[in-house]
Amino acid sequence: MHVHKRFNNPSGGVTLVLTAENPDDIWCIYNLLSKGDEITVFTSRKVKKENVDTGAVSQQVKKFNIHLEIERITYACSEDDLQVSGRNLTDNPYVKVGQYHTAEIRPHSKITLTKQLWNSYYNDKLREVTDISGKAEQAFLVLDNGRANLYFLLRYLTKEVFSLVHNIPNRKISNMRYSHHQKALEAFFKAIIQKLAETIDFEITRTVVITGPGFTKNSFYDYMCKELVSIGHSELHRHLNKFIVCGSTSSDRNAITEVMGNEQFAVTIFGQHYIEHNRAVDMLRKRLEANESTISIGIEDVAYATELGAVEKVLLSDELIRTGSTEVRTRVHKLIDNAKSQGARVLYFSDEHVSCSFLRNLTGIVALLRFAIEEKLEQ
Repeated sequence: MHVHKRFNNPSGGVTLVLTAENPDDIWCIYNLLSKGDEITVFTSRKVKKENVDTGAVSQQVKKFNIHLEIERITYACSEDDLQVSGRNLTDNPYVKVGQYHTAEIRPHSKITLTKQLWNSYYNDKLREVTDISGKAEQAFLVLDNGRANLYFLLRYLTKEVFSLVHNIPNRKISNMRYSHHQKALEAFFKAIIQKLAETIDFEITRTVVITGPGFTKNSFYDYMCKELVSIGHSELHRHLNKFIVCGSTSSDRNAITEVMGNEQFAVTIFGQHYIEHNRAVDMLRKRLEANESTISIGIEDVAYATELGAVEKVLLSDELIRTGSTEVRTRVHKLIDNAKSQGARVLYFSDEHVSCSFLRNLTGIVALLRFAIEEKLEQ
């Protein structure tokens, strides 16, 4: 994310001029936006034009900047597509004041965003996304017999890039069937390699983890080492040092969580940002399984624990702030500020990230406590 300008408004809000540089930035803009914000973005609209002589009507696509008050926000992770809808605030030749319009925000879009409310949550989000150290992407190739899925693991998102399914006959029935098995397996590997060459930019991606159950992952890596040059993929061969083989029992995106659970291995791949989040979730699971009383779940209980100075870490889903009512968001923002003032760490979890699915089932906000506290008595 490139922040061109930042202004503090007299009302206490902030105006930002931003350029989204990658899918992570689109996700972060999504979390910065709220209903009632004002946004200026480059957009397009089909305009009908009638020929006064012939009466024929033609359509033209006009491109222009529009200034909207946001009423609705929609996001499609798979397409990196963020849409904002609202009423136009500034007259222009193609959309009248008060007229409704929907604009798209994609990578490389430049926007001007004015928020009437600015607090520590938004400040943290902006600081995180402008941290260059968090830009490196990782790729996960999850393999099973006849199935391959490639995921990009960004700082906030886990994106499925492609999925391949290939029929591979059983190898143990006869010599002829074994030959069919080998040919099918080779065709499967070639298809994966072709997709890798088409989708991975090694100027950005620094590590590709090959994982999954069984021996398919090892066979694929061995095949790459031996055959990449001979099958015309010398460019991919130059980056073989970026491929790492790691075992897992899952054949879907849960394999990523398994690999991240190996802390010594994961530090090398992901860096401290992922490790801290994964460690916190792992600690939460262990305390739940042991039925320990050093956990608070839900806004009410976490706020109460914060008042007592018992909170060590707050695990918070972005979704809770983004989709909650104004009252809920205000309470959460106050809770965050109070927790930080007492030295607690606040960890934000993207609901598109593999580490958040468990947290969502626990109301979206959980606190790990320094010491056990008595339950709050109902008045």
